Amino acid sequence: MKTRSVIHAFAAAAAGVGAGLGRIAGSDRVVLETLQGAMVASIGDRHAAPAAEAAAADVVLPLAATMVGRQAASLLARVAPGPVAAALAAAAVTEAVGLAAEAWFRRRASPGEAGEPDAAEAEWHEVGGGEAPAGGVA
Repeated sequence: MKTRSVIHAFAAAAAGVGAGLGRIAGSDRVVLETLQGAMVASIGDRHAAPAAEAAAADVVLPLAATMVGRQAASLLARVAPGPVAAALAAAAVTEAVGLAAEAWFRRRASPGEAGEPDAAEAEWHEVGGGEAPAGGVA
């Protein structure tokens, strides 16, 4: 299974969690963080990342996603019914965490030479990101 397929599968699972548990504020947090952590660990395994790096990304990315997810859910709740907004926010944030993890592990595995775009920057262009932000893709 390709990394993108793994990310999409975890995002679909997150949408189900968001739709099911999103009615009660905060009840989906632990499940989504665990799901996102498992996804990051799986992506790290695919890139043969050392355990310490995978563990660090496994902690940091889902926690950051929780903060973003709360904001996304509150914004979406203004235009969509509760479970729909929660499902959309959970899926979108999980997808973003997966793409960030993939870019991070890819960059760690193969940093580009000075002046050459690295794998993460090439990925950024591939998904339609246009010009990469100053300093590359975080």
